[in-house]
Amino acid sequence: MISEAAADLLERLRAGYPGWEISTHLLGLGLWTAEHRSEDGHAIHYIVCHTGEELAARLAEQQAQEQADRLAGRAMDVIDRAVSEGRLPG
Repeated sequence: MISEAAADLLERLRAGYPGWEISTHLLGLGLWTAEHRSEDGHAIHYIVCHTGEELAARLAEQQAQEQADRLAGRAMDVIDRAVSEGRLPG
């Protein structure tokens, strides 16, 4: 049985990161875990932390990195298109 505060945090994390399977294993080692699998199932990202707050911070970092990667990819697409259209030197 987990505390009400831990249960609330677990519920918020699951709602905030629906692409992740988030669990707490407070009995035993007292770990919080999050697992994300790619759509094709070939990649698995797994995060293990000692507290829910630490897991929340790591998930936020991961989300920020994914957003930065997407923005960088979009920027490269814009540059590539401008080069191919001759608007920028190649």
